[in-house]
Order: sequence, then C-alpha cells, then structure tokens
Amino acid sequence: LTEETLTIKRKSKKCTTIEIQGDISSQFVSALLMVCPLLICKKNDHITIEITSPLISYPYIIITLDVLNSFGINIQESLDELKVGKYLITCGQKYRGQTYEIPGDFSSISFIIAAAILSPEDSNVIITNLNFEKPQGDQKIIKILQEMGAKIEVDREKNSITVNGNLKKYPLTGLDIDIRENPDLFPILSIIGAFAKGKTELYNASSLRDKESDRILIIARELGKLGVIVEEKEDKLTIYHCDNLKGANINHENDHRVAMAFTVACLYAEGFSQILDIEIVKDSYPNFIEDIKKLGAKVELI
Repeated sequence: LTEETLTIKRKSKKCTTIEIQGDISSQFVSALLMVCPLLICKKNDHITIEITSPLISYPYIIITLDVLNSFGINIQESLDELKVGKYLITCGQKYRGQTYEIPGDFSSISFIIAAAILSPEDSNVIITNLNFEKPQGDQKIIKILQEMGAKIEVDREKNSITVNGNLKKYPLTGLDIDIRENPDLFPILSIIGAFAKGKTELYNASSLRDKESDRILIIARELGKLGVIVEEKEDKLTIYHCDNLKGANINHENDHRVAMAFTVACLYAEGFSQILDIEIVKDSYPNFIEDIKKLGAKVELI
C-alpha cells in the first residue's frame, strides 16, 4: 500500500463462503458482487456471499444486480424478509460488452428538486432523462416531498418531472421518515426539514455515522450554525421548523452530499454564507454549481 496505489495479490484459488455484515454499508456487498464473478476457484464452481445481519440500503444492491445482469453476469439471491441470507455466484464469468444508457440519478437531482421547492417565489423546473422503470430506490424522494406538500408532476412518457416552487403557495409539513433504505437522501431531507412546518424526524439512520463523514453529527452541527434547532440521537435526527435561517461558514468535513445540501440551505439563508472546499461536490455531481447557477442561484467561487 502506497499513497496512491493499493496492490492486491491472490495467494491461492481457494474459494470459501464470504461472511459479511449487511448493517454497516451496502457498498461492501456491491463491491463483492462485482468482483466475485471474475474469480477462478480451484475446487468450487461458485462463491457464496453470506449476509449475516439485515442488509441496509437494499435498493442500491438492486441497482448493482440490475447493471451486472445487463452485462451478462448471473447472480442468485436468497434473502429473507429482514434481508439476511446468501448470494450464490458462479465463478469464471465474463462481462459482456454492450451499449448501456445511464439514466438520470435521483440521488443527485434531489438537490435540484429541493432548491426549487424551497424557492420563496414562483419557479418551474423541468428535469429530464429520468427512468422510472430502472430500480433506483432514491426516486422515493418524489413521493416523500409530495407527502410533505410539494407540487411535483411526474411524466413517465417523457421521463421527466416538473417541480413547481413557491414555499408560500406550496408550504411543506414535517414528516417522520424511515431513511434505512435511502441514506443518500438524509442530507437534503435534513435541510428540507428546517423549512417544513412542525418537525421532521429522520430515523433508522445509524449507518450515516460511517459514511464519508459522521453525517448525523456534521449535519446537526452545521444546521445549528444556521439557527435551526435539532435533536441528535444515535440513529436519528429531529429537525424543527426555522422561520429564518441565518448565513454561516459551513464545514462539510469533505462530504460531497453534505456540501450540496448546505449549498441549497444557504441559498435561502439571510446574509452571507461561505462553504469551504466546494469542489468536493465533483465526487458525485461535477456540474452541481453550474446547474444551480442556471436556475438563478447567486454563487461565487473564491
């Protein structure tokens, strides 16, 4: 292991059952699902991945399996209702090259949707290149926001949504939201909760402690800087309505989703706000700043 390179050498072709916890991060499981089909085993013709605890963020696993299947990889899934069980993977498979169209990412557009619905004036934002048939669990953001009071129109034929902004005309009401299967929505829903009447509780969020940062801790701290009252627990965050957010210097701890979420919050905060190291958003959304500028956001890179 060097500063820039990790070299991995396989010492044998022995393949045994891989046991992995499912309640820490689905990313580890996705990584195994991608690499195991390529391995050659000396005695076995398959590799078993055993999920020993309930699998969180399961919709992201579904995305992985769907993409792998599109490229010719066969994986058998056997999970119970708690998402505990096994994956059976035939060894020595090969990825089949093909043309693959990547649909719009609902995790990323959640920030654009939020920027629109929180606008104090009339706005109309159309987001295209979406695919409602592909398994993206984070498209749940649309249903959640509609339940909170946002006006979002879905056009499945055109693969688009229209977001109508004007917080006075379409006020939001806080909800209790189970975030277990959609942890990537946690940062932006925390921000939206500050603008919603009453309180918003995001629960089953313990996995957020082990993301790019401790997202529960960081978001609670930074919301406090903006004047928002929050209650932080080990696996949940409660956000109370705030009439007027105040500008602040935001430290996102190099977490791209936290950076984007607070960029949206600061658009509607009184006074001047500064977000450090904003280039971190390029980790998942390289054109984020350019896109919100197109929507009229006053953002200056310094």
